[in-house]
Amino acid sequence: MSFSGTVSCGYCGQQGHNRRSCPELKKVIAKRLEENPDDAYAKWHKEKQANGKIRRCTYCNKKGHNRRTCAELAERKQEWREKAASWRLKFARWCVENGVGPGALIEVRNWSNTPQTRMVNNYYWLTLNHEDQWDTNYPAGAITHLALNLQRNTYATSRLPKVPDMVGTKDGYHASDGILRIVSPVPVTEEMFMKAAPQWWKDGYDAPDELKDRFKNRQSPNHYDNGFEDFN
Repeated sequence: MSFSGTVSCGYCGQQGHNRRSCPELKKVIAKRLEENPDDAYAKWHKEKQANGKIRRCTYCNKKGHNRRTCAELAERKQEWREKAASWRLKFARWCVENGVGPGALIEVRNWSNTPQTRMVNNYYWLTLNHEDQWDTNYPAGAITHLALNLQRNTYATSRLPKVPDMVGTKDGYHASDGILRIVSPVPVTEEMFMKAAPQWWKDGYDAPDELKDRFKNRQSPNHYDNGFEDFN
């Protein structure tokens, strides 16, 4: 619409109508379909004209449902939970076998690569999953710890050491065996570990929001191709 309040067509440029009702565009579409009944663009345009805006799922880009009821998205989330559960079991066993729990002493390196002995405070549950630790070049912090000088009661977070089948398979920022070293372990049992773990973590979710935030902006690998499914 122009500043004068007159509608202008985005296709032919004439005033008094818009692209949706443009007679010239309708002629072009009709001619394209006459010459080639399988013309993908012409078929799409004709369907859009008949049905108004074509609503599609924002995840898979298919019609007939929305993101909330998308079967493919539900399947991807279930796969994420299964992979997370498998990784978390490995992590729990590693903590038990190596005595990594609150009170354990570890050696970490600061920004200047200087070793420091600190005390494990907790696990950083939000990042303890396969995606943030395994399927990435940049594993996230996993263990929180305190300085032995308790005059400054602040904690820091360190990444895990390079543990086979648990921490990043890719070469990148994590590739240093000196990130975290266990100096003085503490007794950790599987029962103790699971008692400390949040329920959402044990249920295979990403956080209390049940994976909503992690998948919020994700799209199906076939999102683009699915937009043309009706024209094949």
